Amino acid sequence: MALAAQGLDRPRPSAVTMRHVTALVDRLGVVQIDSVNVLERSHLVPFFSRLGTYDRALVQRALGKAPRKLFEAWAHEASIVGPEVYHLMEWRRAGAKREAWGRMREALERHPELIVSVVELLADQGPLSSSEVNAVFEQRYPGGPVDQWGWNWTPAKATLEWLFFTGQVAAASRNSSFARLYHLADKVVQPRGDLPTDHQEQITILVEKAAKAQGVATAASLRDYFRLPLEQTRQAIDDLVEQGRLARTAVDQTDGPWLVHVDAARPRRVNAKALLAPFDPLLFDRDRLEALFGMRFRLEFYVPKAKRVHGYYVMPFLLGEKLVARVDLKAERTAGCLVVKGAFLETDCVADEVTPALREELGLLATWLGLARVEPDPIPRGDLIAALF
Repeated sequence: MALAAQGLDRPRPSAVTMRHVTALVDRLGVVQIDSVNVLERSHLVPFFSRLGTYDRALVQRALGKAPRKLFEAWAHEASIVGPEVYHLMEWRRAGAKREAWGRMREALERHPELIVSVVELLADQGPLSSSEVNAVFEQRYPGGPVDQWGWNWTPAKATLEWLFFTGQVAAASRNSSFARLYHLADKVVQPRGDLPTDHQEQITILVEKAAKAQGVATAASLRDYFRLPLEQTRQAIDDLVEQGRLARTAVDQTDGPWLVHVDAARPRRVNAKALLAPFDPLLFDRDRLEALFGMRFRLEFYVPKAKRVHGYYVMPFLLGEKLVARVDLKAERTAGCLVVKGAFLETDCVADEVTPALREELGLLATWLGLARVEPDPIPRGDLIAALF
């Protein structure tokens, strides 16, 4: 059920169109954005996992060309969402003084007059990057030390992030350096009059979308999917159960209760095959992942190299209905090579059953990335690496 809800049970299309891309975002509800580029921008990989080789320009066009079919928003984290979810996140934008973290709120508290000036600048010259906006205001509002402003954000950058969080500005596109180009929201986002304006109703719809996207989930996982507030999520779950949209159930050998959406597909068998990015929606809730698939998965980007267990950019490999392996990958673009730095077999899995499918998927990934071959690292790690090569 969890795999079917995520679209991982379906054969990949022979030719991927814009409709496939937008339909997948509608199914998933949210695709987390991340700038990690060791392999490819992480938010582009979930599309590959489900659709196979596709033109990345489809995603860029959906986000950056009017009329836009996809939008950036604070959802799970910074995320790609469809138009409906963008508007349903109004509850968060309206509560920015509570929901936004301190560095954004400081923009309002320290330089309220700068907010007005930035809005006027975007109205006159937008879309603009934060560096372009900062160039206009840096003499009057120089950046402060890190312990005062954080992340080396200048006042102009913090102001833009506050305006983005509150929905006064939106991401019109990204430039070649992956920097957001900001513009006034009404220049980017088309209004919707068919969605509720009541915040509890918005959250209830998002809880139901999270349930559809996960198939089977705990209340904590439903809440985490869009990072929803606790009490409103509890109320939404109770309402959806009372309406018959969600049902409480049990999952063998796990703590419960679990919740299942009334429309969740219940396939008798799933023949999936996919490499999953570290920020793939299937991996959002680590506790749920471990309960359902038996994989204890942790991000090791910020772990010192000597203390990493599996590596820097680790992708779990889904085969059939199980997560059977994980590989640490790097795209060496100059050499035209997809490097397997490490490959690790999961407990109770058989290398001879895993390696043919994993080789095939690594080859497909290399093709999508425009790399000519797949090779092991000069000093590879893991118990699966010898069988792979």
